[in-house]
Amino acid sequence: MERPESGDETRHFPPRRDGESHYFIAINRSKRSIVIDLRSDAEREVFRRLVATVDVVLQNFRPSVVDRLGLG
Repeated sequence: MERPESGDETRHFPPRRDGESHYFIAINRSKRSIVIDLRSDAEREVFRRLVATVDVVLQNFRPSVVDRLGLG
């Protein structure tokens, strides 16, 4: 999980070039990321639209959290 404030910790691993970690760039080549606050109605809708376009969704919330968010 990447935290919105700082991102994945591997983003900061040395060596770096132009402020970017060689390691992070190598293992995440061509990947994109997005931060969605699932407590927001509007952002849950963004999540629902994204989910409709994928084959697999993995989540690691505690039991009942997904249902409480209305995403079960």
